[in-house]
Amino acid sequence: MNKKQIQTEELIPYTGAEGLENYLPVLRPMLRWGLSPYALLAYGLILGRMKLSRRNGWTDEAGNCYVHYSVAALARDLGASQATVKRVLAELEEAGALGRAGRPGTVSRLYPRVPAGCLRTGSKPRDLSPVTRSRPAPEPQWSFDPAPDEGDVEWLAAKMLGMEAPGSC
Repeated sequence: MNKKQIQTEELIPYTGAEGLENYLPVLRPMLRWGLSPYALLAYGLILGRMKLSRRNGWTDEAGNCYVHYSVAALARDLGASQATVKRVLAELEEAGALGRAGRPGTVSRLYPRVPAGCLRTGSKPRDLSPVTRSRPAPEPQWSFDPAPDEGDVEWLAAKMLGMEAPGSC
C-alpha cells in the first residue's frame, strides 16, 4: 500500500446505530502490552478471521479453533514486507497472544489467545455454522390477530393477557 494513498471513500458521521463492517478487533488490554503497531494490526486481522474459521469448522483434535493466514497474505493485508510479518508473528508469539503450529514457511495454524478478562461471562459461544436443514422449518405455534383499532391500547393489553377484550361480546 502506498503511504501517500489518498482516501477516496466518503466519510460520514457514525451514530452507533448501524452495524460496522471491515473493522479490526483489538482488545484494549493489549494496548498496554507494549506491542508494536504492526503487531496490534496483525493480531486484529488474525482475530477477525476467527468467525470464518469457526464457521468452516477449523478446529484441532483438542477442539481449539485456529486460523489459516499465510505470511504472504498477511503481508499484503498489512501493507508490509514478509520479513516484517515474520517479526510481528514472533513478537505476538513471544507476548503469548498467538500460538503457531505447522512447518516454517508454510501456511501454519495460528491460534490467537485472548486475555481472560475480555471474555463475556455467562455467555454461550454462538453457533456460527451454516444452517442446514433436511426439512423445512416448522411454522410458528403462535398467531396474532390484528387489533380492530391500532390505537386501542386497552384491547391490545387484554389480548396479550388472554383476557376478554373491552367492548367485545
